[in-house]
Amino acid sequence: MSKEASYKNYRIKSQPIHVLDSQQWLSDITIFWETGSALAVRHFTPEGVYQTETDADVHGIAYAERVIDGKVVGQSLSDSR
Repeated sequence: MSKEASYKNYRIKSQPIHVLDSQQWLSDITIFWETGSALAVRHFTPEGVYQTETDADVHGIAYAERVIDGKVVGQSLSDSR
């Protein structure tokens, strides 16, 4: 299951990944935004595992929002704009 969210002028898509042979999930996030007439895309896989798919969605989307706000050290959208 995937979940989408809008934040500021960005679209966030969360597609959690089920860890094989476990009951754990990884966050897998894609951020989309428009740059003039083009669509820009950045993909992120934050560290951490979660017990449920919903938790992976919630934490992944929150991570994407922090990236958009420039609050994640070493991760930025500005170099892609």
